[in-house]
Amino acid sequence: MTRVSFKPAAATVGAYVLLTAITLEPSLAATFSLQVDLTEVFAGSLAVGDSFSGSFSFDETVLTGIGTEFLDVDSLEFGFLDETFTEASDPLGGLVGFENSQLLGLEFSVDPLQADSPSFGIFGTDFAYGEAGSFTFPDGLGTVSYAAVPTTTDVPEASVVMGLLAMGVGSLLLNRFHTSC
Repeated sequence: MTRVSFKPAAATVGAYVLLTAITLEPSLAATFSLQVDLTEVFAGSLAVGDSFSGSFSFDETVLTGIGTEFLDVDSLEFGFLDETFTEASDPLGGLVGFENSQLLGLEFSVDPLQADSPSFGIFGTDFAYGEAGSFTFPDGLGTVSYAAVPTTTDVPEASVVMGLLAMGVGSLLLNRFHTSC
């Protein structure tokens, strides 16, 4: 009985998937830094001119550039009053607003989960906060400025990763099939 070898076919399919993965454009994560400068302080321990900073990123490939758009934040870190807040600190995870491809700013708010945590909101170029234990809101206001971080990070497409994973599992199964025959 003639034995058919699947190795050339497996190699051809594997090479095709690999070359396709290499030529596909990965989606890009745009990263921006943000700085908050306090402009008005009504109560609490902070002073006019105090600054706080952070950064956030999002997948810019889904941006159409037409009209008003809001994109989900992929990652965010913001330091405020000796605490670091992330996208998980906002129940909505944070949004990035655009108007005809022009950055409007971040929409991000944190309500205190404990009495000793501050609350704040970043609304485009506006910032409002309440210090921990404060019964008034806001305790102060500020302005937000943004700057694009020049490096971009490749975000692998899920379909490419799944395809490569399927090919690897298929190769292992094919190899086991041939060794058992």
